[in-house]
Amino acid sequence: MRINWKRLVSGALLIASLSLILFGCSDMGSAPEAKAPTKAIGGVVSNPDTGLPLPGVTVTAYAVVGGVTATTPLSTPASTTTNVNGKYTLYIPENFAGTVAVEASLSGASKVAAKSGKQVSLSSVRRIRAFLPNIKKEQLILPPVMISLATEMVALYVEQNKSGHFTPVNIQTAISVLEMFFGANFTEIPPPSSTGSIVSRAQQDLTVMIRAISQVVSSAGDVATLIVVDSSNMIGLGGKASEINAAINAARTELVASGVLPTAYATTALTTTVTQSATTQVSETLADSVPSAPTGLSGSADSTTATLTWNLVAGASSYLIYRDGVYINSIVPSESPTTTIGYTDTSLASSTEYTYEVKAHNSAGNSASAPVKLTTLPAAKTYTVSGVVTFADGSKIPGVKVTLTGDATGTTTTDAAGAYSFTVKNGTYTITPLLTSLNPASIQVAVANGNKSGQDFISTLTGGGVTTVITNPDGSVTTTTTYPNGTVSVSTTYPNGTVSVSTTYPNGTISVSTTYPNGTISVSTTYPDGSVTTSTTYPNGSVTTSTTYPNGTVISTITYSDGSVITTTTYPNGSVTTTTTYPNGSISGSLVDGYLVSGTVVDNSNAALLGVTVTITDGSYTATAVTGPFGTYTFRGVPAGSYSITPVLAPYTFVMATGITVSTSNVTGQNFTAGP
Repeated sequence: MRINWKRLVSGALLIASLSLILFGCSDMGSAPEAKAPTKAIGGVVSNPDTGLPLPGVTVTAYAVVGGVTATTPLSTPASTTTNVNGKYTLYIPENFAGTVAVEASLSGASKVAAKSGKQVSLSSVRRIRAFLPNIKKEQLILPPVMISLATEMVALYVEQNKSGHFTPVNIQTAISVLEMFFGANFTEIPPPSSTGSIVSRAQQDLTVMIRAISQVVSSAGDVATLIVVDSSNMIGLGGKASEINAAINAARTELVASGVLPTAYATTALTTTVTQSATTQVSETLADSVPSAPTGLSGSADSTTATLTWNLVAGASSYLIYRDGVYINSIVPSESPTTTIGYTDTSLASSTEYTYEVKAHNSAGNSASAPVKLTTLPAAKTYTVSGVVTFADGSKIPGVKVTLTGDATGTTTTDAAGAYSFTVKNGTYTITPLLTSLNPASIQVAVANGNKSGQDFISTLTGGGVTTVITNPDGSVTTTTTYPNGTVSVSTTYPNGTVSVSTTYPNGTISVSTTYPNGTISVSTTYPDGSVTTSTTYPNGSVTTSTTYPNGTVISTITYSDGSVITTTTYPNGSVTTTTTYPNGSISGSLVDGYLVSGTVVDNSNAALLGVTVTITDGSYTATAVTGPFGTYTFRGVPAGSYSITPVLAPYTFVMATGITVSTSNVTGQNFTAGP
């Protein structure tokens, strides 16, 4: 068959011409409508029960018109779903001005507060809300909008106390009042990552408080009385202060166990805030205006720390610090007259760029400074400072605790060869062994780009010797055993049936291990000043009449086994006792009935603080203890009552813990973190 190509081409041209006539010659169809410009609004949704990120929930934004939330979504698309980290992003018209309500729709499994008339009770319902008031038309970058139990309580406050009229003033008033419990700027604080540790103290506190209030609200069954301000200007949450504080401590235990909170996290500041808020009248008076934005923000950085300074702003009650767009802390200016203020951000990664922003804050709102970028320096090199502790004859002294002070602090213990070492950066340090009669008593060393070895200490005591093993066979009767000054006793064993009338360890003695087997009778044992006892064990049936540990003694472990009888044990000033155990059947003749109260004291880098004087008192009973090398302290024989605990160690500052109830069992976990 022959194809007439000329006729075929002519036909194709004719069809194309008709198409152009029918549909137009530009784009073969109707032009799509141009999309209206938008601006983003985003944040994180947290679980109202746990305070942790909540994935897979639907989030929608609505305009608030005349104090009433609209029913038609403002956002385009209308809704979005939170990702695995609970994050969401919505888009609203670029020229929008006013207030936005952002709602997260929850599954029936999540318990949140829901409004039913004027009664608001917990049930498995539908939503938690957050509000962003006073958006300006020209404001293209909006602050984060976190959605949590805390922000839902802002909505409930307006509904219960302001007739549900969501004006910017009413919303800001509710935020200002609830900052008493949730902390400054809580509406912008994100929850921690569900797979990582909390970054800032603000996140830690908010997460704990959300868990605690959720628990109290669940128990109350009706949250209306908790959010209402009465005729005396007292908020209902204040009446639940003791329950909230108990729930705070329970939440800390849960979050530490799950790895979300560090073990050093202390609830003292949070419970103190709740206790104070319980007796503080609500003030709904807002500042006349939002403070001006801070100016002059600048800073510097080393390998792990950034230091910021900026000019003070009139009318600012506090300043909010942001790192890489995330709120990390707030500071309150001092009353001392000055023109600038600063903040130090610690625990940063080396060789990393960070962007900082500071907002001036008062009850009317926030104003942000211009951002500043800082890059941390490469990690500083570290060096070793080392030495040995010996007697004059060259014999080594193990088990001596050695402290490091100066540009860094630390503690260590000499090993079996009498050796110690510290890892430090460039700087000036003082090394001091906790043992008397050493020459020198301490050494100052300057580290400059190199290790420092040979920082040795020699005992000046005479008559010293090294006793490796002393064994007393079964049935031995020892009338008097005397160890001269400077003796090192590695192991002393008293087998079954031994009777020891008097044992004396003079100044500078180090006893690594002493064992009294079944049936031992020890009439008197004395450890003079500076003794170091690593382990002492009294097995079943031991009878100890008198044991005295004079000033400066360090005891790592003392164990009294079943059936022991202890008449008197004395620990004078400066003694450090790590562990004392009294098993079943022990009889203690001079110990006071009561309970143990214990905890740990660390600095703001989570390093243990040695030598902190800790006082416990209820007004009628007072006792003191001193923290050991691991920062721990213990009060024994504390009677039932309600106590306050105060640590003291210059130049550190601490917040006193109050309302500590000792009732029917020991109280642990009374931890403190030092301020700068």
